[in-house]
Amino acid sequence: MDYLLILSQIILGILAVMLVLDIVLRTTAVYIILPIFERRPPFGIRPAFPDPKAEVIEFPTTDGLKLRGSLYRNPELPPKGLVVFCPEFGGSHWSAKWYCNALIDAGFSVLSFDFRNQGASEHLASYRVMHWLSDYEVQDAISAVEYAQSREELADLPVGMFGISRGGGAALATGAKLDRVEAVATEGAFTTDSMMFHFAIRWATLYFPPWIIDRLPDLHMRISLTIVRWISQWRHGCHYLVLEKLLRRLKKKPVMMMNGTKDSYVHMDIPHKILKRAGGQPYHQLWEIPNAKHNLGRETIPEEYDQKLVEYFSQTLNSEASAVEPSVRTSEIS
Repeated sequence: MDYLLILSQIILGILAVMLVLDIVLRTTAVYIILPIFERRPPFGIRPAFPDPKAEVIEFPTTDGLKLRGSLYRNPELPPKGLVVFCPEFGGSHWSAKWYCNALIDAGFSVLSFDFRNQGASEHLASYRVMHWLSDYEVQDAISAVEYAQSREELADLPVGMFGISRGGGAALATGAKLDRVEAVATEGAFTTDSMMFHFAIRWATLYFPPWIIDRLPDLHMRISLTIVRWISQWRHGCHYLVLEKLLRRLKKKPVMMMNGTKDSYVHMDIPHKILKRAGGQPYHQLWEIPNAKHNLGRETIPEEYDQKLVEYFSQTLNSEASAVEPSVRTSEIS
């Protein structure tokens, strides 16, 4: 009996030491990761200027804020469809003219808007906006689609979403939530969890010995990252969207993701993982833009960029496309 008692005490002592070490390791990790997670990257945002040809618009969100933006239409062509443009974090609704000019020339109506706490839209005092996608941005994008449906000249048009970076995440989430949205295109889009895990592994060896990182289960790291996300949400008055939970709803909806091969922020593995989780082919495609940095695909090869967008939305928002087999409904881009 004495032997069993001593053995049980040793085992309990070892477990207690392991628990203390785990708490210390996790607390240290959270302490290190949190400021990195909340550090805003130095995005090079392209300047955007008002377009006198655009209609300035204003519409409410479901929680009473006013969002402001612009509506572009080609008066010389019958409308082919409506593309709702979601700008990048820190960007402006006026940037739609740069990214979507070819779509406008081709006959698509383009509705662009500033998210809350950004640009000309109203601010929510309790929300400290970040470059991470929150439920608020998705709510704003849904409000933009609902506003379009309230306008007689736009209500019957097929709807597509096009978003840049964080706006791309909002476009994917809106496409997943609304049957009304028939296709989604993004550039530089990411999910919060995939970015957190990617950079956590990338920078962990700067703070911990490699032998610790190699032996640490992924689940242990993900739990620590979840704690970081919870703390940051509390500090910023929001709820960061776990986009991975919505992606399967895009399984049978056309999605085109674009990402620069020289994007040092959104590594190419991330859009690959997003599309794999969403279901992959035949509805989904990824264009790896040669030599392009984050959100600079059009600046790198503008003619091909414009052609890809026009071809994609011309096929996916065409009312006749419903009769086409899924494998050829979207242009194949490699």
